[in-house]
Amino acid sequence: MSKTESKDQSAVSAQEAMSQVLGAEESAKEAIHACEQEALKILQEAKHRAEHISKQADNRISHIHLRFKQCISRQVQELRREYNEQQKHIHTHHYKDSEIAEVVDRVAAILAGAGDAEPR
Repeated sequence: MSKTESKDQSAVSAQEAMSQVLGAEESAKEAIHACEQEALKILQEAKHRAEHISKQADNRISHIHLRFKQCISRQVQELRREYNEQQKHIHTHHYKDSEIAEVVDRVAAILAGAGDAEPR
């Protein structure tokens, strides 16, 4: 081989090597781009999943809140009913029957015109 042939072959080898390097670089860029796209897709799916989980949590919290509100409402109604029953019991049993009869007699006497009626 002559020097010219050797230089030509070296130039061709260098050119082939350069083409390989540029091809590898292009392949690497494509792989990086594909990875970026896959990462964006994964992030988007994660965001959608997080939104779904958040909505489910909000719905569950709202449902629990409603159930507790209903439970508290029932308890308040029951306490009011018990209070009213106690008040009726207190008012009904506050006076002795003889005292009530005496008051009724006095009112009857007043209404009948015997304003100075004596208690029994």
